[in-house]
Amino acid sequence: MLRTALFSILMSCLIMGSLLANRVQCRAIDAFENGKEQKVQRKINWNDQKLWYSWDIKQVIPGNADVTLVYTCDNPGSKVEVSFAGQKWTTETKKSKAPVKKGKKTILKPNKIKLGSVSIKEAGEYTVEIRALSSASKTMMNLISIDLLGDALNKAQSTGYRRPERSFNEVEVKDLGITHNTLSEKEKQEGWKLLFNGKDFKGWAGFRKDEIGAKWVIDQNAMHLSSGGGGDIITLKQYKDFEMTMDWQISPKGNSGIFLRTREFTHSPWETALEMQVLDPGHGNAKNHLTSAGSAYALFGPKSSPGKPSGHWNKVRVIVKGMHYKLYLNDVQTVDIVVGSDEWNKTMKASKFWAYPGFALNTVGHIGLQDHSNPVWFRNIKIKEL
Repeated sequence: MLRTALFSILMSCLIMGSLLANRVQCRAIDAFENGKEQKVQRKINWNDQKLWYSWDIKQVIPGNADVTLVYTCDNPGSKVEVSFAGQKWTTETKKSKAPVKKGKKTILKPNKIKLGSVSIKEAGEYTVEIRALSSASKTMMNLISIDLLGDALNKAQSTGYRRPERSFNEVEVKDLGITHNTLSEKEKQEGWKLLFNGKDFKGWAGFRKDEIGAKWVIDQNAMHLSSGGGGDIITLKQYKDFEMTMDWQISPKGNSGIFLRTREFTHSPWETALEMQVLDPGHGNAKNHLTSAGSAYALFGPKSSPGKPSGHWNKVRVIVKGMHYKLYLNDVQTVDIVVGSDEWNKTMKASKFWAYPGFALNTVGHIGLQDHSNPVWFRNIKIKEL
């Protein structure tokens, strides 16, 4: 049955004036969560010329959706393009109504423009994008003029200081029929299987134990380690060659990991299995690319980790075929290595894993999730055997 849903995008600014020669790119992360309204703070990055930002919506259920743009603007006349689900709408901003009180703050009353409707024919991931088409107005961002932010940026760049960061006001999104821990018909046809049903730990056990530790619970449709003491957990089934995807979210300064092809004849999963690092950027290990989020822990990692901070979901994709491991975090490849290659052997000899002769040599093994004493969440765990 088709479902009708409405999503609204609340923006504190939309278009920047021609005084600023840089583009402001903002990515709204996880504004959609469990079919409920979300309010998400955004940071800004600087590059090129135009103002735009976008974000992804995961697991959209097929149905009809009405698209409404909600914005504030102190100067009218700027043209804006909104793209979603293969359709585009162009509209012109109007001056916001009289200011209203919101707690201790006074903000402009938002305008609403219904852009149109879309028909979601297939479940999956969709992207919303808002782009400036003109520079007809000088717009405020969080009550700070865009050109003043540009001046601050240029000063910071010229003196070598860290870039200034400003966040957008809240981005508000209403139910668009999002679901987690399910398979689309296409995924089922392609051979994907769920490793987590969103309700319980069926198909999982403690490492070298029959039971799951009490600190592992179901929270927000995710497997959640509430605190240390739950122990590492593994799938009951072992896997040889596979492609796997999942989402994770970590607590502030938190640390965890995903074990690939672990076995139970050692004291800990990491003694035999490659570990994909799960880490908050605020953790000390994030300073080293070999132990940053998305790395093959303490062996190989990206020069710059694409990991998102605590409070945001990170998307994992892993492909293991033979002794070839490919790791992706948030659609960025972080590791591409063949166990036994010259590069592998050189790195292994200089690592702590050299003391473990069987490390990463399993051709079949369990998928494992680590208890590193920090709260962590895992959801949408899917696997396809190759």
